[in-house]
Amino acid sequence: MISRALISLSVLSLSFSSMAETRMSKLVKKVQKEYADKSNSHPILIIDKDELNWKIARARAFGEENKEIRNKLIADYVKEKSGVEIKYNDSINLDTYISFLKNSAVAVPLTTGMWTSKVYKICTVFHADPNSNRRLETERLLGLNSKEAYGDLTYDQLAPMLNFDQLKKFSLYHELAHCLDKKYLPEAQDSFDDSHGIHESESFAETAGLLLLAREGELNLAQKRIEMRSIYAKKMGHFFVDNPQTGFGNPNAKFGGMIYYLAPVLEAGKSLIDTDLESLKTSSIDEILNLSKDIVENHALDSREFHGIYVYMDRGLEAMEATYRGYEESMPEFFEGVLDSIFGFVNNTQRIVDESFDMSRGPLPIIGELLPLSIEKDFCPSYLAGDRNEFEIQLETFREDLEKENGSADAQRARQKQLMDIHETVSVKCK
Repeated sequence: MISRALISLSVLSLSFSSMAETRMSKLVKKVQKEYADKSNSHPILIIDKDELNWKIARARAFGEENKEIRNKLIADYVKEKSGVEIKYNDSINLDTYISFLKNSAVAVPLTTGMWTSKVYKICTVFHADPNSNRRLETERLLGLNSKEAYGDLTYDQLAPMLNFDQLKKFSLYHELAHCLDKKYLPEAQDSFDDSHGIHESESFAETAGLLLLAREGELNLAQKRIEMRSIYAKKMGHFFVDNPQTGFGNPNAKFGGMIYYLAPVLEAGKSLIDTDLESLKTSSIDEILNLSKDIVENHALDSREFHGIYVYMDRGLEAMEATYRGYEESMPEFFEGVLDSIFGFVNNTQRIVDESFDMSRGPLPIIGELLPLSIEKDFCPSYLAGDRNEFEIQLETFREDLEKENGSADAQRARQKQLMDIHETVSVKCK
């Protein structure tokens, strides 16, 4: 039976000005046209959260009580943009990243079939939250707000990493690369607990993202990305091993540090960019993807290195060394060089942590105050008038203000949450 709400939805006007485009919407449109639309294996759709959230807000369809309307809107959006019809359960899956995990950047393949016979219906990409800045996005990527992992180390003690525009683009291209991946992501999906397979999938996405951006002339990304991935692997890696319950039953959670130790493939990608940039600039998308696959095959952690690093984090350096030296002596054909690789991880990640954080740095000064924001004055008029163009002009004003890193760290986090929820807020408060 179809609810009355779903029937009435068909006559609800959700029109908006074609002029309305945030900077994120423009980036999504560009990447969709230049990469996603050229996929020759399955449809790829980059979800424009600003556009979809506006549709949901205009229908006042946020909240648990409106999930049927919202999921119908999501399915209609996917059909409108890609021509692909998805099922209600698929919409529920996508809604997770609209209604709950709003700050997540993720690739979500929707498939038919079971296990090894799965076929992609469509692969969707959710970009990271555009209501952010350098501090907030760096904290998100590194897990810096986890005091259990970082202790007294904070963003204030961290050497400058990538700027917000670089972080935003790399995140989007990384998730796009997952959907362009014809090997590692499908293989990882076929096995629920193949943590090493997930590492290979993440290695491919990171490498392809780096090379695709270099192809466009976005350079000087690799070294800082190497540092960020190394810091995360070292600090969050130990935390995940010690606190596997944080994965809520996901058997791969305890391997989080190893999964995202992507420095080796980034090093290889950086070397390729440094030595053969002109060739990269003229490479086709498929050629870039093949280069990325070659880098993963030759430079990602192999399964013995991967699990050896886990043993080090779980049991300590001495126990790991004793175990793997025994393996090396009894099975040299399988374990030669593995111990050196594990020690390389231990030493390199610790060196990067030591070089990246300076405890003598005090709290960063507060630059200025964030603009005052009033839902009723700044957003309700355009929302009630159905004027998406004016609504997003206001939204961009507050996003640009946040990007200046005005206000205290807590004030920035509060403003991010306020802007992240803005579509849901206006749909409830503006009458």
